[in-house]
Amino acid sequence: MKSDQKNTPGQPREAVKSTWKNRLTHWLEIARNALVRAEKKIIDNFRVPPGGG
Repeated sequence: MKSDQKNTPGQPREAVKSTWKNRLTHWLEIARNALVRAEKKIIDNFRVPPGGG
């Protein structure tokens, strides 16, 4: 029965935006963590040759 539904047209869109925002935030956090690990690995393995190169 459609009369029982009291959702306004804006509510489903807000839920979709929230889900999309959460997914994007999660993906960005994963990417940031990967870049931090890569940078740490590069810095830890960086060697300057004798004489300054």
